[in-house]
Amino acid sequence: MLSGPKAVPSAEPASVEARVLGLIAETCGLLGAELSPATPLSEALDSLTLVAVVTRIEAAFDIVLSGDETIELLGARDVAELGRLIARKVEQSRANLPEHTRNESC
Repeated sequence: MLSGPKAVPSAEPASVEARVLGLIAETCGLLGAELSPATPLSEALDSLTLVAVVTRIEAAFDIVLSGDETIELLGARDVAELGRLIARKVEQSRANLPEHTRNESC
């Protein structure tokens, strides 16, 4: 069975932030209510778990992060900042796609 081009996830910061929050909660085995956009990453995650979250983010948003981008993400202060950084990367990735593969409604 053939499938069409993969849909590009939304780069809306609020949508990305909510998805990042969910990925952190899943990775850490936390309830979504235990996290908020203002939760400091250093409080919620140790460095190894943060690397696992970044790996899951790459898969969830279909992006590939360079070493510098990964370091930038690892330096995020809180969930909201991490969400903004990911939203920017998703938007950059979308801008680099050929016009016929973009799906703005995702």
